[in-house]
Amino acid sequence: PHPWLEEGQPPVFIHVSNLMPFKRVDLLIDAFAQVRRHHESRLLVLGDGPARPAAEARIRALGLQDSAQLLGWVDDPLPYAGHSRALVHPSDEDGFAQVLTEAMSVGCPVVTADSQGGGPRFVTDDGRYGLLVPRGDRDELAAAMVSMLHDEVRERYARLGLRRVEDMSPLASATALLDFVETLAA
Repeated sequence: PHPWLEEGQPPVFIHVSNLMPFKRVDLLIDAFAQVRRHHESRLLVLGDGPARPAAEARIRALGLQDSAQLLGWVDDPLPYAGHSRALVHPSDEDGFAQVLTEAMSVGCPVVTADSQGGGPRFVTDDGRYGLLVPRGDRDELAAAMVSMLHDEVRERYARLGLRRVEDMSPLASATALLDFVETLAA
């Protein structure tokens, strides 16, 4: 879906959100700048919203125009996720973080902040199925992104993410609900 995602290109991190200030694209860009100091990589931000102008200005201020792009709204972010190194979700707040399960469903590992609301902690099962970092911690976010540049780490979390999505499938959820109801009835 983007030339940066073609075979033979440097690894690409993606972020998908409505670009509200609490989604912390500013933190993501700063963490990405740290990663870029030592590792060739790129960043694609998908989505649109009020934090976009500040994010574009931050990319220019840090001289990242050749390695970071804000693409705006895309109809289907899954092809981007399916060809990226990892989805990075630095949000301060998130009730469920559906974007994480969507990325995992196409084999894209996730790096996420431990957001208020608990969604990322639940989806990653306290960091078992994705890299969970403290909310607002640029250095830990950058370190987790660097970890995903290692093939064995990325492959491990891609496999684990697919397994986690199976655990949350409609069939698995319905079965768990029926088991719960049966337990209450007994």
